[in-house]
Amino acid sequence: MKRLKLPLLVAGVCLSLLVAFVVIRTSFRLYALNRVLRLPAARQRLEVMPADRSFGVSRLTNEVNLGYAVFSLTTPTAATVEISGPGPMLLVSNEQIELTFMPPFAPETLARSASSSAFNGYPRLASYVRKWQTDLIAAELETEQTRELSILKVARMNRDEFLLYSATLGDKARFRRGRNEVYSFATPDIKGIVRIGDDPRDRHVASASIAIASATNGSGGISRVLA
Repeated sequence: MKRLKLPLLVAGVCLSLLVAFVVIRTSFRLYALNRVLRLPAARQRLEVMPADRSFGVSRLTNEVNLGYAVFSLTTPTAATVEISGPGPMLLVSNEQIELTFMPPFAPETLARSASSSAFNGYPRLASYVRKWQTDLIAAELETEQTRELSILKVARMNRDEFLLYSATLGDKARFRRGRNEVYSFATPDIKGIVRIGDDPRDRHVASASIAIASATNGSGGISRVLA
């Protein structure tokens, strides 16, 4: 019996240390996440999951030329285009709608950087950051698919999974627009994501990120639209 006591004691101490490590690590993780979840309406925003929407064929009229892009509106009233805001934004408006177009940009010009040395050992987080450089719509959609997870799931995550989860959780919780609805869409030439409402009842204001393939060389550009 005495010979068994020492191994059992060692095993008990090791198990206690492991449990203490898990408890302490989980506590720090929950503390970090709760700083985000305490933001106004953060949990309500996290409950909004993106839907996938398909658009049928519609008859478009009233062609609008922005200089870098041409599109049409389904509204019967002609639209006017003028410079809006302090930056190089364009305001397209008529009696029914008002759209603000931010200048387009190539994904590789994004300020976020995913240098290989900065993310060694964190492949999931590196993949997420690379999406912000190469496929903005996919990155925004991954962010919108984030929801609050249980304590058990947070505790079982490895460091890479937790860093990715905390990054997407924070990005989504801080983005107020989309508290009413979020949906994505795609066509052979265009894909995008639309966020509607600054509160659960608001359907008067929306933001969209749209990626349009170039008709000449197949390259993509991103534009943001505020309605």
